[in-house]
Amino acid sequence: MVDILKYKVSPEKMGWNCDPSEFRFKTTAELKEPEKLEDIIKGQETAKKQLKDAIRLGQNAILVGP
Repeated sequence: MVDILKYKVSPEKMGWNCDPSEFRFKTTAELKEPEKLEDIIKGQETAKKQLKDAIRLGQNAILVGP
């Protein structure tokens, strides 16, 4: 039997905050919207297909993997 408590994560460890100084823009309004999904995701052909299908069908998508 698997000891699920071994994998318990505290709420404090569930989040992450980035350092805003790492970005080269001040607001997201400064970002150019990519024309194609391929401009965002390099490789990962299966992930791209799943995202395209989810968008086309108006569904949510969760992608997990290495």
